Amino acid sequence: MKLRSQRKMGEVSNIRLLKGVATCLLVILVFWQASLPTSAVEQGYVHGIAVDEEGVELRNVSVRVYTSGGALVATTSTGSDGFFGVYLEYGTYDIDLIKSGYAKKSIAIAVQSNDLDIQDIVLNRALKLSALTLSMTASQGDTISIPFTVGNIGEEAEVVEFEISEPEDWSGRILYQNLKTTKVYISPGQSLMLQLDVTVPVNVDCDDYDVSLTAIGTTESSLTFTVLVLPLSDSVIFCQFPGKSVAPGDTVQFQLKLKNPLGAEMRFKISLDSIPANWTASVKSASGEYVTAVILDSNEFVDLVVEVKSPSTAEPGKEYGISVNVESSDGNIMSSLPLNIVLNEIEKDVKITTKFPEVTVEAGELVQYPITIANLGGTDTLLLLSAEPPAEWKTAFKSGTLEVSRLYLEAGKSENLVIEATPPSTANIGTYEILVQVGSEDGVIYAMMKLKATIVGSYALSLKPSTLLTSITTGGSVTFTASITNTGSTSITGVRLGIEAPEEWESSITPTIIEKLEPLESFTFTLVVKAPEDTVAGDYLITLKGLSDQVTSDSVQVRVTATTPTSWGLIGVGIAVVVVIALVLVFMKLKRR
Repeated sequence: MKLRSQRKMGEVSNIRLLKGVATCLLVILVFWQASLPTSAVEQGYVHGIAVDEEGVELRNVSVRVYTSGGALVATTSTGSDGFFGVYLEYGTYDIDLIKSGYAKKSIAIAVQSNDLDIQDIVLNRALKLSALTLSMTASQGDTISIPFTVGNIGEEAEVVEFEISEPEDWSGRILYQNLKTTKVYISPGQSLMLQLDVTVPVNVDCDDYDVSLTAIGTTESSLTFTVLVLPLSDSVIFCQFPGKSVAPGDTVQFQLKLKNPLGAEMRFKISLDSIPANWTASVKSASGEYVTAVILDSNEFVDLVVEVKSPSTAEPGKEYGISVNVESSDGNIMSSLPLNIVLNEIEKDVKITTKFPEVTVEAGELVQYPITIANLGGTDTLLLLSAEPPAEWKTAFKSGTLEVSRLYLEAGKSENLVIEATPPSTANIGTYEILVQVGSEDGVIYAMMKLKATIVGSYALSLKPSTLLTSITTGGSVTFTASITNTGSTSITGVRLGIEAPEEWESSITPTIIEKLEPLESFTFTLVVKAPEDTVAGDYLITLKGLSDQVTSDSVQVRVTATTPTSWGLIGVGIAVVVVIALVLVFMKLKRR
């Protein structure tokens, strides 16, 4: 009975223990559930692959993720396969992909699912080569110039080197602003215009050839140019207008171009043939020198002029011809160019005009008259320019900085020149005329015009020393003055005194210069002249001249008499007395004997 009661009490204890454990587990479960959020945060996995323009995967690309408000929320980088991935909460983002040598790539995304595949993202190289022409033609021996652009669209500056890949025996170079270069510096966002020069050999076969240009910086960019080589033309001399019409007795000029199409320096002989009787013809350079031969570098041009003059007795209405012959020194190139001249009775109509026929100027100052010479006739004409200025005036016809005396003017064309006239600084106030004439070499005047210049001020200096005769002791000095007067009607600047003294004499002038002298104003300079101690007694001349920035006075000479010091004279007298006494004593001694 007692044993049964004990067993019953044990079962009750076990039941109570199980209830306590269950209660504890229930409490823990309640608290754990209470600690959980009411709903989990939703995220998506964003991934993609960074590639270049050819689809090659890019490694080590920096990937930065920003919220739409600009806050950085994630960073990563691509692996060797160009892949990147990042977990992002649902929302909108901006992703920047950055790699040195490439332009920054920015994309906008919206994360709305647990997986977002952006797929391939293309990054453009920072360096970009571009050209308008990728194919061209050239003759054997030609040098072709190909303009191209290199740009930097990246975020960093680039130092770019160029490599040229050309066929064998071809040569190429890069020019920037006409200077040869192999390397350039390009700032972010900057573009440079350059030029690729390619020289085609003379002995190359006629075919298509590829020339490759590569720009090398952090990355590379290339262009390939295709050149179709054509046979070398037999003609090396060209004239745009090989036929012209002139009046009998006139001179006609043909503008020629001579080209060396070869790949090396060459000498060309030039001659004229089939010149009609009593006609004269010559070949000249653009500067007017007579030419019989020309040396040209590879692909170099030279401008030449063939000048032909028909006699005034030549029959009008006929066509005449001459031939220009060119031969290379090696004999491989021979070319001939025919020139035709038709003689017609054509009336000359030449006009000369200016906008400013009258000007005002100060004496000694340069004056310029812009003029226009027009050939309104129907034939090209060689004009002789002349001007008749007043006495001591200087005149010149100028085209830019070039002084001209003859002008070859084509029919219907005009030429702007400048007549420069300089009156003497001593010209008097008044109005002066300059006669301008345009005519032929035979003395026929086609047009004339009068130009006027009014002198409103003149320059003149006079010089007057305080004495024209003075004396000086050898080894000593003498002081005198000289006055300079502005006798003109205009202010004079930089007034000074010039002096020419005997050799080894010393001189000083006080003051050395004055800034300005008004008309009729004078100024006195003080001169100190010193003679050397070994100066031989006698008369010497000192030449004085008034100087200024505008005019010079006439020279004035001052006579200076140099004498020895008195002490030396007494010494001389003493020596003479001693010599006389010595002679007397000798004479008395001889007399006693």
